[in-house]
Amino acid sequence: MDNIVDKIKITKSIIIDSSSLIYLQSVNILDMFLQNFHVNSTKRVRDEISLKDNSLEMHFLSGLIEIIPSVNVRIFSKKMSKTDREIIEIALVNNYTVLSDDGKISKYCTNNEIIHINSLMAIILLFEKGIIDLNETYEFMNNVKEIGRYSKEIVSFAFSLLP
Repeated sequence: MDNIVDKIKITKSIIIDSSSLIYLQSVNILDMFLQNFHVNSTKRVRDEISLKDNSLEMHFLSGLIEIIPSVNVRIFSKKMSKTDREIIEIALVNNYTVLSDDGKISKYCTNNEIIHINSLMAIILLFEKGIIDLNETYEFMNNVKEIGRYSKEIVSFAFSLLP
């Protein structure tokens, strides 16, 4: 099997948005992911998350998700919120991988050659590191697929990375 991480291409640190936090928490794999990868986010994401799901805020308070200070957002896009643009700006400034399941963020990253992954690929990274086995990987990915709004192409690509 080819090295999956080589196909996915991630940097040393990851910056996560609220959509991926919610998806990974919903399928009970967020803690595992945070314990195995250096994950950052923004105060805006923390504030947004605390309004939706108070249990997610503990990941920020415990330090499992590091809050990166705000930066001057130079990216302009009418289609993205300031939070989304800030995540991308921080990724560019710090050479972070963007972890997002937001279609607007993913499209911007793809069009601008910014390294990014989604929750399906985050689960594959746990498999590649030997944290979860293949059966668990398929189970977690199927669960995320059910709650996520992925195109058939994105789902096919993610599953094609597995043996």
